[in-house]
Order: sequence, then structure tokens, then C-alpha cells
Amino acid sequence: MQQAPMRKNNLLAVSIAAVLGLGASGSAFAVNGFQVIGYGEDQVAVGGAVTANPTSAMTALSNPAGMTMIGERADFSMEAFMPDVKLDATNSAFTGFNATPNPNPGGTAKSSGDLYGLPSIGWVGQTGVQNLFFGGGMYATAGLGADFGSVNLNTQANPLAGNTNPTVFNGYSNVTMFRVSPALGYKISPQLSVGAALNVNMLMLGFRETFTNMINPANGSAFDVNFNLGRAGQAFGLGGTLGLIYDPLPGLVRLGASYTTKANFQDTEFELAAGDISGFPDVSAAQGNPNAGAPNSAGTYKAAFDFPQQAAVGLALMPEGPLTLSADVKWINYKDTLKDFYVTGNGRTWNLQPKWDDVWVYAAGATYKPMPGMKFMVGYNYSDAPVSNSATFNNLIFPAIVKHHITTGFNYQLGKNWDIGGALQYIPKETITGENDMQQPDGSIGSSNIKLSNQITTIGMNLGYRF
Repeated sequence: MQQAPMRKNNLLAVSIAAVLGLGASGSAFAVNGFQVIGYGEDQVAVGGAVTANPTSAMTALSNPAGMTMIGERADFSMEAFMPDVKLDATNSAFTGFNATPNPNPGGTAKSSGDLYGLPSIGWVGQTGVQNLFFGGGMYATAGLGADFGSVNLNTQANPLAGNTNPTVFNGYSNVTMFRVSPALGYKISPQLSVGAALNVNMLMLGFRETFTNMINPANGSAFDVNFNLGRAGQAFGLGGTLGLIYDPLPGLVRLGASYTTKANFQDTEFELAAGDISGFPDVSAAQGNPNAGAPNSAGTYKAAFDFPQQAAVGLALMPEGPLTLSADVKWINYKDTLKDFYVTGNGRTWNLQPKWDDVWVYAAGATYKPMPGMKFMVGYNYSDAPVSNSATFNNLIFPAIVKHHITTGFNYQLGKNWDIGGALQYIPKETITGENDMQQPDGSIGSSNIKLSNQITTIGMNLGYRF
């Protein structure tokens, strides 16, 4: 009588250890802004259209009400994330691109990060209370980044600077968020389920941007800009998710909704050396502070970076039939958290002004079950990009620009307890070009004309165990 609970505990312990041990290397896996479209391969395979269509234990993270519908199980997923992020400065503003042919072209660069591993674990089990389920999940829920090394923005500097040294950009970023979400789901009636999860979030944040031999258009003088937070820091933040699922026409129509609160993180702390921030005007520049662009002094500096609130509604048609169709609409409030991005320390404040906008996500999926224990899935996910042409220059190391996601996958039961599945996701290339995106030292606004592109492919496998 004691063997079954022990098997559950052992499987869970091994899965948790695997997730914590593997972690997520790097961070360039932004898809809906900087968030993944789904947790685990079943959710990815249907394009993330799962608010009313729970398919695996990962529903504890997306809509905890779904835990009442999937039975007792655990799921472990591993996804290979392969981004292709590029920067093109061949015709940038630093080249004097109005000249034809252009005698002063800039260079191109590809981000060196092109393969990342994303593990996840989810589980659901019954409690001692009838119709009450307990579950949870751990996942790398969001991230973005790039590592370009040094890129020449022109072949030689503006002759007015009195030298022939090129303008050089060097950029790196690493933003990764993990979440642990203990959750409860309760079936109020055969047609209505509700759920709630506590989201314990961990943030890893670090970035560096330097520009050497920049040109002041007002007088032709050269200057350097440095913003280096160095090694990634860590912070924690709390939030929550509420969800419900309602079957107005059981077996034919199912509705779902979820809301995830904003997660206010602790400020991430960095120990900076003198001059790690230089040539970048602090907020007091607007008040005419003559030392606003002076190098920082050594000390402890803090950065504020929060996870945005979001809401989703979903529809599933024929949720118990051989062919299930599902659709979601989601709103993500990036404008509240990343319109501005402040770094503070030693009485000074800098604003990197990412200028992110809110995004709307539209997802649709289909699941076909040709026989018991086998299903095939396809999906499509479209997301607004929070970064537009007018914000290109401020987001060269934050390439959150992709929009379309095409997905497919399968799942097959192996005997009484196990199942195995997989998913493939293709995200076509998107490109933005800097337009009215660069503030000059004299206060004027110019166009960088730098192109930033991103294309992503992911492939993953899922192993499930039904208790």
C-alpha cells in the first residue's frame, strides 16, 4: 500500500533535481515579447492556445483551474532553443549613408548565442479533500539577450572628428526569469473549476553596452559611451495567477480565463567600478546638471526590472472529441514595466528608456486523436512586438521583435503509465530598422538606420507519467 506514494515522491524528486541542475543557459529565448509562448511541449505544439484546453501538468503555471481536468500526472520537458540574432550597420547613420556609393560602410554581426536548453517540470495530484487538486511547476518563463562582441558602425569616423578611427559598438545582455508555482485547483461543479497559484520568480540580469568614437553632430567632436553592469545579478519577486474554466455546453464548448499579477522584484544589485557608466547622461541632465554625463564613482548600484501583469481568455471546441480546436487572446502589460528602465546609485539615476509597448497575443491550435493514446497537434501564435522601429537603438541588445510562431507536435502513450511527446516551433525572421530612434547630444532626434533581425527555431521532447 505504501509503494505508489513512494514512486510519486521519487519521480518528483528526480525531476526537480534535473530542472535545478540543468538550468537555462543564456537567455535569448524571447517569443511573446520576452516570454515563451507555452510551458512544456504540449502547450508549445498548439501555439500556446491552452487557457481553455489544459493538456499537461504545466497548466499549473498557465491556468491552474485546468489541474482539475488532466488527472494525476507529472511532466518533464526539455527544449532546445536556437535563435539567430543579427545586427546590420552597413548603412547606419554613422556611415553618412546619404552618400552614393557609400564609402564608409559599417559592419554586420551575429549574436554568438545560438543554442540554449530550456527544462521544465510540472505535476498534479489529488489532495485529501474531494475535488481539490494540488500541483505546481518550475520553468524558465521569460528571457532575452544577445552577445555581439565588437561591431564597426562605420569604416572610419566622421572627418570632422579629426581622426580616422571607426565608431565601434560592443553589446551583451542576459535576462532570464525562472518561476516556481505551487498551485491549487478546485472543481466547484461538473461545469466550473477555479484555481490559484503563487508565483515565486527569480531574475538573472546583466548587460553591457559601449560605443567608442561617437560623433557629436553639433561640433564634430568624438566621445565614448559606456554602460557596463558586468556580471549578472539576481533578484526575487512574488506574484500570483488566478484562473477558471467553465463548460457551458459540456463536450462541445469550454471557456477559460486567467490573470497573472505583476511581479515586483527586489532591485538587482551590482558592484560597479568607477567609470563603468560614463558618457551616458543621468536623469538630472534634463535639469541642466553640468556633471550629468560624468563617469560614475565606484559603489553599489541597483536596477529595477519587473515581470508584467497579463490576462488571457480562451475557447475550446469539442474538448473531449477526436478533433479539438482551441484559441486564446492574451494581453501583456509591458508598457508598465519596460517603458522606462532605471539604474540608480550614489545619488544618481540613469534611464535606458527601452520604450516597450503593450502586446496582444493571438493563438490558435488543433489537436487530432486518430486512436486512443495518440494525438497530433498544430498551432499558430501571433504577437505584437513590444519594440518598434522608433526604439531600435535603445534595444540593440534586447531583440524582442519576432511576431509569428508556427508549431506542431505529437504525444503517444507508452503502456499504462508513461507517455512521450515532442514539439517543433518555427519563428520566421523579423527585422526592424532604426527610425527616429536616437537622441543626439544636442537634444535632436535622428535615425540610426541600424537593422536588427531575429529568427528562431525550437525543438523539444516531453516525458509524462500518469499516477
